[in-house]
Amino acid sequence: MAADSYRLALLLGSVVKQLPNRFYAAIEGSVASSRADHPRIIDALRGRQARKARSLMEQHILARADHLALTFEEREPTDVPSAS
Repeated sequence: MAADSYRLALLLGSVVKQLPNRFYAAIEGSVASSRADHPRIIDALRGRQARKARSLMEQHILARADHLALTFEEREPTDVPSAS
């Protein structure tokens, strides 16, 4: 379970279910970013390094959110990947 936190596990599970993998894969750089960031986050969680895990998650989420916003701004409305 995520950092031995039932609530965190539920939250992460619900977020993952909302947007299919193809949504993220359609955003340039998403897969590479996830491959680089996720193992470090998981290692910090497994090592019970709460501050490090939090910092890595914040950096990852903020960087991906900024990138996603820029991607959407650059695309035509019909080019935006579907969440369904």
